Amino acid sequence: MSDGCSPRADARAESARRTPNGACPNGFVSVDAGNGVLTTKPIRMSGERLVVNADATDGSVAVEILEPGGAPIEGFGRQDAVAAKGDSLRHTMKWTRGSDVSRLKRRTIVLRFHLERSRLFSFRFGD
Repeated sequence: MSDGCSPRADARAESARRTPNGACPNGFVSVDAGNGVLTTKPIRMSGERLVVNADATDGSVAVEILEPGGAPIEGFGRQDAVAAKGDSLRHTMKWTRGSDVSRLKRRTIVLRFHLERSRLFSFRFGD
């Protein structure tokens, strides 16, 4: 599946679909990383799953869930995170205990994305 601005889109077609400032007209922007970490501002947790739109064809994406002060929440630390691989609009993030994050509903949390040779487009909480 292609949004017309994906890394696999034909270069000529991709450049034709981008606006003068380089953004895709559909609004998609990505965080591209060789190896890096992206940490969100505190957000309110909702849903039962964390779903990520990412291209990790040549790498991986893993997510920690933290307290607002930065301490990992038990069961959702870096050592618990299962890396997602491949290119998907809907990677369901997992930890050693599974993908269910419903026990964190209505809590204020911080997400820390560990990106290795990957592109992160978006994330959402789903049921």
